[in-house]
Amino acid sequence: MQHIYEYGICIDSLNLYHYEIKQGDNPAAIFSKLGYSAMKADSISKASANVLDPKKIK
Repeated sequence: MQHIYEYGICIDSLNLYHYEIKQGDNPAAIFSKLGYSAMKADSISKASANVLDPKKIK
């Protein structure tokens, strides 16, 4: 079986959702729109802050 990769991550066993970032979006809002609770969205945003800079979202 050949593995499928996206952005260097093996995604064979993942549920993958694509989301187009809109002007004014911030990480917590994006994760919330993808179905995460506000608490989980905030947790993900904080954990990814060093690689996901909200000021660079366009």
